Amino acid sequence: MVREIIYLIFISIFFLAGCRTETSIITDRNLAYLYNPSLTSLHPRYKVFHNNDETSTLYVKVYPVELLFNQANEEGVYRAELKVFYRLHELDDFRMMVDSGSYHYYINMQNVRKDFIAQIPIQAKRSRKYNLEVITHDVLRKKAVQAYIPVDKTSGFNAQNFKVFRHSTGSSVFNPILDSNLVIRLQFPNETVDSLYVHFYKNFPPLPLPPSYGIPTRSLGNNPDSIWYLRYSDTLPIRLTTKGVYHFKVKPDVGEGYTLFYFGEFFPSIKTPEQMIEPLKYILSANEMRGIRNRSNPKLVVDNFWINVAGNIDKARELIRIYYNRVFYA
Repeated sequence: MVREIIYLIFISIFFLAGCRTETSIITDRNLAYLYNPSLTSLHPRYKVFHNNDETSTLYVKVYPVELLFNQANEEGVYRAELKVFYRLHELDDFRMMVDSGSYHYYINMQNVRKDFIAQIPIQAKRSRKYNLEVITHDVLRKKAVQAYIPVDKTSGFNAQNFKVFRHSTGSSVFNPILDSNLVIRLQFPNETVDSLYVHFYKNFPPLPLPPSYGIPTRSLGNNPDSIWYLRYSDTLPIRLTTKGVYHFKVKPDVGEGYTLFYFGEFFPSIKTPEQMIEPLKYILSANEMRGIRNRSNPKLVVDNFWINVAGNIDKARELIRIYYNRVFYA
């Protein structure tokens, strides 16, 4: 049985719930937007948290600025409609669907915030691995995006057993890539622990090397550059100020944990000529990259490169927009 829960978001929040048989969901089987998110107007974020041995929670964050609001409703207020469909399949047998559902949300513009987060319970059992298919649908715009999320309940210590919040507001943090201004709280709610063990990897390249280089990409291993521990508290403020990868664990002898990244003030945004140079390694040879890096004027180097490729300034601007958008979303 598939549940449909209708949330009405007004100044006061009214809750309506019901059950129904799921109707077929027709989706575009062309999934190119998964690799080029600029093709779609919706860019939801997802994360999963394991509540206990029987259930987990899917969190879906959408940005209301990406939704269509109109007044075509009885109250005549600006309102958006959001539907979230999900199907949970056994990882070893994708034909085996163990849970599914649809949730319908009405979002009034007068109450809208920077983001809207839906919380959806899913029936995921301990010691199993699943593939979670999620379809997020802007009803009024008639646009939907599809995502596939791994759900791993074989361990009680992996990333899906942690929660991350902004220290100042208590709002959930979905992106593991942080900037130095963000102070977070990292929580491990399902078990009593007294310490957080931090494995730090410095000089970790934020962009993987191109396959043409023939050099294996560095991965997290058993040799961090430094290790330290923090006295655990669910209100402990954490701020990352040194570039690198931070792997947090609650047990020193268990490899699994929650990984956070800090690669600089604006990453993954690209705002300076110096930052525009590094992604060129995916379309240039190693020798060409060495020549570009050694130039004294990064802005002139970038401008000349794209103008030479495009043939004129207008086409160069369009290529820059397309290429660096793909770098950002990658």
